[in-house]
Amino acid sequence: MNRVFARGIEAYYKQVYFCDPAIDPWAHLIFDFTTDNFQARYILVNKYMFCLLTSGVIEWRWVEIHLSDSYYEFPEHERLLGINISITSGQLGILDLINREIHPIDVPKGDYIAYIFEFNRGVDDEDDPDCNDIFNDEILEQRTELEHYKIVLVPGRIENEGVIKGDQYLY
Repeated sequence: MNRVFARGIEAYYKQVYFCDPAIDPWAHLIFDFTTDNFQARYILVNKYMFCLLTSGVIEWRWVEIHLSDSYYEFPEHERLLGINISITSGQLGILDLINREIHPIDVPKGDYIAYIFEFNRGVDDEDDPDCNDIFNDEILEQRTELEHYKIVLVPGRIENEGVIKGDQYLY
């Protein structure tokens, strides 16, 4: 398994978007909960991208992305989601909604199952006097008691997207 990304991401309005930058992500943002988008109060998916809906108050989240040839499970996760994403550009993009930028991560072209491991959903410490330091990646990575995510991309497709383990709902 190869970790290709690890840093804090701002969950703008509790949303973190991932996409193939080959498409125009700004034309395909998933702000609605219509039947065209797979959703169950935890993640939005369309054929272009997926959007994690976070549940904590503080908007910065630690996110790791790993590439693996086969399924790998992180211990002690609360919930596990499985969704499909196609990478045609050789990159997975993380959208910065505030600055309208795409932060690309090199990923081989192909179809992937994104296994999304969620830890400590909704756990924040906004009363912590060091709360402002949470925006520092080094500190955020160490604060494993806070809400955070690990995504493992495995070549292939999953037949039934959605919750594999854990609660069906965000809250």
